[in-house]
Amino acid sequence: MIAAGGIFGALAGLGQTQLGWGGPGATMRALITLVAVSVSSLGYFLFKEVIEEPAEVIVEEAEIVVRPVQIRRRK
Repeated sequence: MIAAGGIFGALAGLGQTQLGWGGPGATMRALITLVAVSVSSLGYFLFKEVIEEPAEVIVEEAEIVVRPVQIRRRK
């Protein structure tokens, strides 16, 4: 999810840079970009986590082995 957000954010930044958004209406264009990126990110999340039904991962813990340790000291 973080990677998708980073990619969409980079594309939005690139679009703003290439289009030279500024001046009158820049706030509205920036808001439209923000909404578009958020909706795209939400769509990706819903597809990956809800529609695709991710496989359940089962994690088993290994038994902890305790061994006595000899302490060596200098003579």
